Amino acid sequence: MSSFATGLSCARIRRQSGAVAMLGALWLMIAVICLATIDVGNVFWQKRELQKIADLAALAGASGPLASSCSSNKSASAYLNASANGLLADDLLETAIGKWIASNSGNDNKGFEVAGAKSKEVNACKVNIKRNVPYLFIFFASGSEERTVSAAAIARQTPQLAKITARTTLLSLNTDDSILSPVLKGLLGTTVNINAIGWRGLANIDLDLLQYLNLLAAKLNVKAGDYTGLLDVNTNVGVLLGAMIELVQKDSTASAQVAVLEKIFAAVKVSPVSVKLSQLLNLGAGLNDTALDAKVNLLDLVSSSILLANSKNAANVDLGISLLIANVRLKLKVIEPPQWALGNPAVDVIQAKTAQIQLNTEASLIVPLVATVDLKLKLEVASGTAKVVGYSCNPSKYLNVDVGSGLLKVSTEGSSVKLLLGLISIPLNLKIPFEKNIPAHLFKDPPSMKNNQKWESFDMNFSIGTVLLDGIFDALLGQGVGSEILKDLLGSLKLLIDGILGLLITALGINLSQVDVGVQMNCGFQPSLVY
Repeated sequence: MSSFATGLSCARIRRQSGAVAMLGALWLMIAVICLATIDVGNVFWQKRELQKIADLAALAGASGPLASSCSSNKSASAYLNASANGLLADDLLETAIGKWIASNSGNDNKGFEVAGAKSKEVNACKVNIKRNVPYLFIFFASGSEERTVSAAAIARQTPQLAKITARTTLLSLNTDDSILSPVLKGLLGTTVNINAIGWRGLANIDLDLLQYLNLLAAKLNVKAGDYTGLLDVNTNVGVLLGAMIELVQKDSTASAQVAVLEKIFAAVKVSPVSVKLSQLLNLGAGLNDTALDAKVNLLDLVSSSILLANSKNAANVDLGISLLIANVRLKLKVIEPPQWALGNPAVDVIQAKTAQIQLNTEASLIVPLVATVDLKLKLEVASGTAKVVGYSCNPSKYLNVDVGSGLLKVSTEGSSVKLLLGLISIPLNLKIPFEKNIPAHLFKDPPSMKNNQKWESFDMNFSIGTVLLDGIFDALLGQGVGSEILKDLLGSLKLLIDGILGLLITALGINLSQVDVGVQMNCGFQPSLVY
C-alpha cells in the first residue's frame, strides 16, 4: 500500500520538469548581454582614446607654425604627439590647416574652413583619426569582423597680440581740486559731484575686455563671437556705461566705484547720444575671443565714453559764418582722451593718434572780378602718434614703435588764389611741422595683456631748437635738397640751442609736448581646443 505522500512527490517532480533548461537559457541570455556590453564598452573606450589622441595632436599642431606643425608628416608636431599618446600603426591620421570663426561654430564644420597655409587668416589645426576596432564576441550578419571608429578635434591659435596707447600732455590737471567735475558739467549739461578719491578709484580698476564685449553683445542682440559686427552696431553711451556698471558690480569690493559710475550714468541719460563701439575701441580686424582676453583701464573707458557723448572732445565747436564777400567755417576740438589700438602685429596696422587741440578752418574770400582766395588752415597742438612697425617673440621679446611728438603742425595744403575768373590758379601750400619723430623705438620685454602697460615718455625739451629750425626751413625751402643741406650746416647751432633751451625748460619743471606711450604684447603660439 503506497502512501499519499509518495503520490504527491511524483506530481511535484512532473510539474518541475524543464526548469533546468529555462534556467540555462536565462543564464545564456545574461552571458550574451554581458559579452555585448563588454564589446560595446570596448568601442566606447576606443572612441575615448582616439578623442584624447586627436585633442592632444590638434593642440600640438597649433603650438607652432601651422605649416610645419599641423601635418601628418612623421616629423610634424601633430604626428609625433599622436604617436606618443597611443596612435597605432594601422590608424589613419589626417590633418588640415584653416581658419576657425567663432560665429560659425554652430555649422556642420564647427566653424572650421580649410585655407592655404600661406593665408593670413589661418589660425586653426584640425585633426581626424580613424581606427578599425574588431568585434570581440558579436558579429554582424554581413560577416564583418570590425568596425571603424573616428574622432576629430580643432585647436586654434591665439595670435601674437600687441596693444599701444598714446596720450599727450598740454597742461597738468590737479585731481585733488576735483577739476573733472566742472568738466563733466560742461560736457553733459548737468552737475556731477565726484571727488578726487572717486576718480582714483576708477583709475585703479581694469575691465576684462572680452567679458565687456560679450556682455554688450548680449545686450545689443549681436551673435556671440561676431565682434566685427558688434563694433558696427549703433548704440548709445548709456548702454556702454551700463555694461561697465554691471561688470564692476561683480566685484564685492568696488561699491564706491559703482556709485561713481551710477552718477555718471544718470548724467549721460539726460541727453543720450548714438554712437558705435568702434568709436570707443580701436581693434584690429579678425580678432577672436581668446585674442581679446585683455585688460582695459576703467577710467580710460569712462573718459572716452563721456567724450563720445560730446563728439569725443572736451570742447567741439563747428561754426559757419557768412559775410558779404567771405564764407568762413571753423571746426575746433580741444582735449582728446588717450587713444589706444589693439591687434595682431603680423597682419594689422596698430596705430594710435591723439592731439590736444585741432583746428580746421575753411575760408573763401571773393573780390568781384579780381580774385578768389580759398584758404584751408589746419592746426594741431600737442599731437602724438605711436605705430607698431616691428616685433619679435623669439629669441628676445620686443616691440618696435614709431613715435611722433608734435608741438605744432600748421598746414595750408589745398589753399589757392584764383585770378581772372579762375583762369589763373596760384597754390598756397604751406606746411610747418614743428614735430619730433623717433623711428623704431625699441620697447624691450613688453608685459603681457594680463599685466600693466609699460610706459615711456618722450618730450621736446632737449630738441626744441632742432624742431623749430627744421620746421622753419621746411616752411621756407620745402623738404628738398637745399633744405637738407642747410639743416646739416647749422647742425652745431641747433645742438647748442637744444642744450640751452632744454636746460631752461627742464629747470622750470616743464615737459614740452610730452607724449606717453604704453605697450603690451602677448607672444607665442597659445593653442586652445574649440571642438
